[in-house]
Amino acid sequence: MSKSSGAGFETRALSQVQQDEKKSTSSIMFIWIGMMITATTLILGATLAASMSIPMVLLVTLIAFTIAVFIMTLNGMQASDTGFPLSILLGKVFGETGSRFAASVVLGITQIGWFAIQAAVCGSAFTVMFESFGITFPVWLSSTIWGAVMLITAVVGFNWMKWLN
Repeated sequence: MSKSSGAGFETRALSQVQQDEKKSTSSIMFIWIGMMITATTLILGATLAASMSIPMVLLVTLIAFTIAVFIMTLNGMQASDTGFPLSILLGKVFGETGSRFAASVVLGITQIGWFAIQAAVCGSAFTVMFESFGITFPVWLSSTIWGAVMLITAVVGFNWMKWLN
């Protein structure tokens, strides 16, 4: 079980994961699969297909995923061996102050952008689904609701995120 406070919130991000608390590969695999099969990924694929030939789309996708998987594999191996999350490992590379600044800026910008796009796409899809039943639902409200659902599952922890994905 992941370590959590009395309120049920995830607190594992800043401490070492002990061997007996580590998750199985299959349980983590479903989170990664859920992250890859998203509306934004499908939109990206459609955009690439509309602007390039199929062989070029496959080549670009293969190169991009190879680079991403290579970097994630190195990070994952180090985190698995040490039991520390990336946020702690960065401190050993950039120093405590440098890692706080660099990681916060890079991760903050990318994750806020990713979250906003995901919430907007999900909210738009939900609105279109309701319109097919003749129900009008504002996109901004739908995006806010689904963004809140994603946020709550991320804050509460791994087990909730597994079910949302």
